[in-house]
Amino acid sequence: MPFNLPIRPDLQRVQRRTFTQKVAVGTPILSITAVYALGVVLRRALGRPHPLGWTLHEELLITLMRTLLTRGDIGVWRAFFRNVSSRKRVPPQVEVTPVARPGSRSLWFELRAPLRPIAPRASLTLLFAHGGAFVAGSARQYQLTYSVWLRQLAARGIDCRILSAHYPLAPEHKFPAGRDFVADEMQWLLDPAASGVTGPVAVGGDSAGANLVFSALAWLRDNGRLPSPPAACLLVSPAVDMSASCVFSRTDPEAAAAGAHDYLPRGKIGGALPHLYAERLEDPYVSVALLDDFGGLASDLLVTAGGAELMASDIRAFAKRLRAAAPGRGAVTGAGGGGWSASYLEEPGRVHSWPMLMLPHLLDKAAPIFDFLERAAGPV
Repeated sequence: MPFNLPIRPDLQRVQRRTFTQKVAVGTPILSITAVYALGVVLRRALGRPHPLGWTLHEELLITLMRTLLTRGDIGVWRAFFRNVSSRKRVPPQVEVTPVARPGSRSLWFELRAPLRPIAPRASLTLLFAHGGAFVAGSARQYQLTYSVWLRQLAARGIDCRILSAHYPLAPEHKFPAGRDFVADEMQWLLDPAASGVTGPVAVGGDSAGANLVFSALAWLRDNGRLPSPPAACLLVSPAVDMSASCVFSRTDPEAAAAGAHDYLPRGKIGGALPHLYAERLEDPYVSVALLDDFGGLASDLLVTAGGAELMASDIRAFAKRLRAAAPGRGAVTGAGGGGWSASYLEEPGRVHSWPMLMLPHLLDKAAPIFDFLERAAGPV
C-alpha cells in the first residue's frame, strides 16, 4: 500500500467511545480472537506445532495482538494498552513516582528498597520511550517488563532506575511534538544541574519510541543542545525507515513475504498510518535511517530485532550502516566527536519488540541486553 494516501479529516483526532460503542466495536474483535485462539489449540492437539517453534503461550499472545492490531483501530489499540498498563497492574516489586520536571507526565520506575542491591557495584539511569506506532501507549506500558529488567540488573549488582517517557501521541500531536518532548526530557536528564542525576545515563526505546529517542539524540546534537552523549543507546526493533525505500514500499518477493508471522499488520503500518505521525516521511529526523551522521550520539549503541518481524530487513540495513560507521572506542568521529561503538542482536524466529513481551522462555535470550546495560553502568 503506497504512502501517498490522503488522510481523512476524521482521522486527525481519535474520538473517545461511549460504553455502548466500546461493546459494539470490541465484541466482534474478541470473538474473532477467540476463534483464532481455538484454531491454534486444535492445530497443536493434532500434533502440528508452530513452524517457528513457538510455545503455546507465545503463539496465543501473538495471535491476540495480531487480531487486535489488524481488526481494531487507534481507539482499540489505545484501549488495549490502557488495560495492560493500568495502575492496578503495577508489579509489587516496583515503586512508581512522577518525574519532577515542569510539563512532564513521565514516570520513574525503581525497585522497592528491600529488593535493591545492598552494596551496588554500579548505578544506571535509563530513559526509555515506549512503542505504539506513534499513536498509542503510555509511560506505564512496560511496567511489567521494567520490573523484570530492574531485577535482572539488581542481580548483577546494578542499582538502576528507569525514566519512562510519556510523550504526546499522534494524530493529535504530529511530528515533531513527540520527538521534541523526548529531546527535552533527555536534555534535562543529561544535565546534572537540572535533574540531579550524576551517574551514567542510558537512553532507549522500542519501535516508535526507539525512533523518537534516536531522532532526539540527532536533533540535540545537530542543534548544539546535547549536554553530553549518553553512555548507551538501546534500540529495540526501531522504526527507522518510513520513506519510499522502506519494506512497506517495496514490491520485491522478500518485502512481500516479510512479517508473515509478525503481529504488526502490514496494511495499516504501511498504509496511511505513518502520515498520521508526519507529513514528510523522507525527513531524516522521521526516517532516522536517512541521517547522514551517526557520530556523537552515544558512547555505545545496541540495535535488536526479531528475525521474523515485519521490519527486519530495514532494521538490518540500518544496523549494518551504523556498525560500519562506528570507529570503536578511542577514535574520534561524527559531528559530536568522541569514540563510539555499535552492535546488533537479532533473534531468529522472534517478532517485533520481542524483548518487551514478557515471555519467560525468552528471558535468557535477552541476556545480551542486560550485558549491554551493565557495561553502560560501569563502576560506581
